[in-house]
Amino acid sequence: MIACEAVTKSLGGRRVLDAISAKITPGKVLGLIGPNGAGKSTLVRTLAAETRPDEGRVTIDGNDAAALSPLALAKVRAMLPQSPELVFDFTVRELVLLGRTPHAQAETKACTAMVDRCLAAVGLAAQSELPATSLSGGERQRAHLARVLAQIGLGETGRYLLLDEPVSNQDPAWQLRLLDVVREVSHRGVGVAVVLHDLNLAARSCDELALLRKGTVAEVGPPADVLRPALLQDVFEVEAHVDQDPWVAGIPRVTFRSVSKPLG
Repeated sequence: MIACEAVTKSLGGRRVLDAISAKITPGKVLGLIGPNGAGKSTLVRTLAAETRPDEGRVTIDGNDAAALSPLALAKVRAMLPQSPELVFDFTVRELVLLGRTPHAQAETKACTAMVDRCLAAVGLAAQSELPATSLSGGERQRAHLARVLAQIGLGETGRYLLLDEPVSNQDPAWQLRLLDVVREVSHRGVGVAVVLHDLNLAARSCDELALLRKGTVAEVGPPADVLRPALLQDVFEVEAHVDQDPWVAGIPRVTFRSVSKPLG
């Protein structure tokens, strides 16, 4: 389990996380939802030990995350930031192969097979020898997802996967396909935390949701317990309606009433 306890973090003089506690459980998907500026990205980076809290502590399988070396962290968890950068002109295959670096210093047959599986999972097998910089924004996002999937060996060599808006550049079909891949990885025992803005995708894809508001957790629990009209209206400051997803039994569906005003 990855857990943070009473974590506080300030950025630029503003408190972004305020005595917050959360946990990532092996075999489960935790969705982090909430309005802009609620602290979702900072929380997922803190859980990944990419940034240290000002107060509180983060533990990974009972060990203080601050005491773990970068290599030890890379072996047990993979983190996909919101906007990963491409610094070098790698091919798509070379980019995905980077994910195996913590586990093997040279490419082996096993590494090659794992990279092939990850490329296929995100629909980029045919583009594997292209420069990664030649990909569209959505394809590049999928390539980076393949890289972190390779880092955890699709659940065979890593225990935790942390994702910050991993499907923000995808069309509806690919949003669903990629989140299905994430769920399949969780079924292999990987603990997942994923930041999502689309509440309906979150409801379909996550076992639990943590609804953040101004650096605190307003509610945590199964989607049906968290996605309540009064709570959503209070947090997002817009009228919400919740009914049932017509395609998936037992899953809530959220719609919001427009609050747009005519231009003056």
